[in-house]
Formats: sequence, structure tokens, C-alpha cells
Amino acid sequence: MSRLLEPPDRLTAARRLALTAAATLLPVLPVAVTLVPGLRAPA
Repeated sequence: MSRLLEPPDRLTAARRLALTAAATLLPVLPVAVTLVPGLRAPA
């Protein structure tokens, strides 16, 4: 498990930051997909 928490050295800091941002945003995507159409076209 600890190996997954320590990215290999070939990953640059920018790549690691992008992966962290993606992992943070992924759970929000389904909520956004559900809410955005409702906000765009209020019934």
C-alpha cells in the first residue's frame, strides 16, 4: 500500500500535482454533470 502513496521518481512534480488535482476533481464530476443541466435550464 505504501508503494502506491509514493509515486516513482520519473513522475515530475507537475505530473504529480496534475494527478492529485484529477483525483480531487473526479468525485465531483458526477455531481457537476447532474447539477449543471439543471442550472442551465431551470424548470
